[in-house]
Amino acid sequence: VYTDIWGSWCTLCKRDMKLFAPAVKEALKGRDVVFLYLANNTSDASWKQIIKEYGCVGPQTVHYNLPAEQQEAVERLLLHQGTYPSYGLFDKNGKLVTKNAPRPYEQDRLVRTIEELLKK
Repeated sequence: VYTDIWGSWCTLCKRDMKLFAPAVKEALKGRDVVFLYLANNTSDASWKQIIKEYGCVGPQTVHYNLPAEQQEAVERLLLHQGTYPSYGLFDKNGKLVTKNAPRPYEQDRLVRTIEELLKK
């Protein structure tokens, strides 16, 4: 599972989601990978609009707009140095491998990292 903690207020979050994530998803299409998007402090209307506008959908893509209580818990576990966007990786057993995973604009490095995890 590749996690992406983002917010509608975060310019870098939206840039990565729109410009770089589609190529990563295409490179890993059909593989045993889930792209899990966790929205932070985002209204439902903005959340739905960004997903629709950016075409951030597909069989390997899951979105959650986190309620405040869940935001705190998820951020304690996954947020890297308190920065947005923040990317993490979980292995096949659900163990957190890193909360500092390569960013989508580092496509080659990210794909290699995920492929290595898939081999384990």
